[in-house]
Amino acid sequence: MNSDTDQNPRLERYLSTLERVLKPFPVGDRAEIVTEIRSHILSALEKNEKHDLGEVLAALGEPEIVANRYLMERGLKPTKPSFHPVLKWLVLGFLGSFALLLLFIGGLVYHFTPLIRMDDMRNSVSFLGGTIQMDKEDSKNFFQEIIDQEGFRSSHHLEGKASLSPQQKIKLHFNSGRIELSTAASSELSWSCDVADSKKKIINISPEILNSEVVLDLTKVKGLHCAMALPEKSHIEVLGQNGNLQVQEPRFHLHADITNGRVEIEPDVDQKTNYKISVDNGKSDSFVSANDPDALQIEVHVTNGKIIHSD
Repeated sequence: MNSDTDQNPRLERYLSTLERVLKPFPVGDRAEIVTEIRSHILSALEKNEKHDLGEVLAALGEPEIVANRYLMERGLKPTKPSFHPVLKWLVLGFLGSFALLLLFIGGLVYHFTPLIRMDDMRNSVSFLGGTIQMDKEDSKNFFQEIIDQEGFRSSHHLEGKASLSPQQKIKLHFNSGRIELSTAASSELSWSCDVADSKKKIINISPEILNSEVVLDLTKVKGLHCAMALPEKSHIEVLGQNGNLQVQEPRFHLHADITNGRVEIEPDVDQKTNYKISVDNGKSDSFVSANDPDALQIEVHVTNGKIIHSD
């Protein structure tokens, strides 16, 4: 998502109102919730470019409604969304019209029941009580064409490996998604990813292998969930815009910079590690460093969000 959408005045007003309604929460928790909602909105816009910001905000609900979900989870008193009298009558009018529409649709369904009927003897399919008839093969092609035209998204699973030399560093770049890092049992870098994208688009995750580094650029991949295993003592640099980074018992050097999101680190208790942790807006758990120059180096920075110690 480009920076123009990220800085859209309407989006900023929405998030500002949300933060104000979340006043009962501590500052760090408010920042984390606002960051999470921002990431959700931007991710929704990335996943379906046909949607505009207004549609996404309407589906999400008013800031007071979103805030109430978090308030009630903590046992706090929810706020009451403000309703204008005109809006009240509009809502009542809409509900009345909707009820009439349901009655009308119910009558149509009753009239055309069954909506779909399979006739194995004639190898045909009939729709709307026999109003439309076609053979099974034609009906299959008909529905497949609708799916292709609408560009329905599906999940794709991708796996891969890359051999590393001792001097090569790993660079991972992504815009939105979830990344899980763990230590590999071999000297190879491996990844297993699930991505959601249009069926018409060919998706491929292949690293750019250079003399001094291996680069995995996932910035154009949407709906990303990737698990990566890194060789011991290897070096990885992670740059992400919006998402969640999970680091499980690292035995590798890590430098991570996340703009909006959360980083979870599960330390390896048997491994000496030096930590350099920082959060600009949000909060961070404490990590005990070995203060050993030969220890692994874990450096993580989050602009908006949280860094937590995962046991």
